Amino acid sequence: ADYLNNPAPRYPTSAFRQRAEGTVVVRAEILANGQSGRIELQRSSGFDSLDAAALSTIKKWRFIPAKVDNQPVESQMAKVFAFSLQS
Repeated sequence: ADYLNNPAPRYPTSAFRQRAEGTVVVRAEILANGQSGRIELQRSSGFDSLDAAALSTIKKWRFIPAKVDNQPVESQMAKVFAFSLQS
């Protein structure tokens, strides 16, 4: 599978106010139609609001599905979301 031009997650206002930073790792099932299927939190940032932002973002993303014999197939991938106030 490959990424399309998907938007980055928005920094949650509550996390910004708390000065919360962290890295979230999400594992996503990519369906043959390019939509995300089952998603799960593989590694938490330690902040619920950052984790939720990453999960809700990847649910909306669309992908170029993996192919076998030139036919789209389901696959899995992990995506790292780094939330930093320095950017």
